[in-house]
Amino acid sequence: MMLLGLVLTLDAIAANEATLLYTFYAPMPADGAFCLGIALIFIANWGVGYQILAMRWRWHAAPPGRITPLVSWMSAVTMSMWFLASLGAVAAVVIWHIPAFLGWIDGMPPMITRKLFWWSGHPIVYFWLMPAYISWYALIPRQIGGVLISDPLARVSFILLMLFSLPVGTRHQLMDAGIPDVMRAIVIFLTFTVILPSLLTAFTVGASLEYAGRARAAGVIRASRRSCWRCCCSSSAGRAGW
Repeated sequence: MMLLGLVLTLDAIAANEATLLYTFYAPMPADGAFCLGIALIFIANWGVGYQILAMRWRWHAAPPGRITPLVSWMSAVTMSMWFLASLGAVAAVVIWHIPAFLGWIDGMPPMITRKLFWWSGHPIVYFWLMPAYISWYALIPRQIGGVLISDPLARVSFILLMLFSLPVGTRHQLMDAGIPDVMRAIVIFLTFTVILPSLLTAFTVGASLEYAGRARAAGVIRASRRSCWRCCCSSSAGRAGW
């Protein structure tokens, strides 16, 4: 399904029928084949997310009570976020864009379709970013010979990323006339809240790197001291004629 969606979108782009690329921003819709391809790509991602969540459920159920490994847990949170986020774009495409292209409906409500688009358009950045966070949290500390300082902080940061990434897409509509001033203020405030999980990530990963660095440095210092002591003993013994 994902391959079919990719082929449809690439065909529309190559034919210059989707010059808006992935935006399909009402009231300027892209080609219907392009919109259908986008919907198929999103729906295929749901299948990938279901497999990850099902694996997590099986791990947690047999035997019950086990803590899900960090990488699996973060992957499940990432796909849960993307499932919730992609609902907006899929709804806009299926309910308005494709029927309008086929002539089944006359026009589209720009404010609603734009809102649905940005419900997906902003979190897509986090869908690319969160896998990088997974590598920072779970892979880099092991690769440098250290440990993750705080597993709970890592999990909290991912929950916050999921919660804060979804409602702030409206900030891309601050210039639209249909957005009330109160909503603009709320969205601007929510935009700045995203810094909280970023700071948690910087602290946790930075502390993990420092821990590994100190452990390595301590080992080097101990080895250097032993080497210096052996050299001194050997030199003293040689002078004494032993």
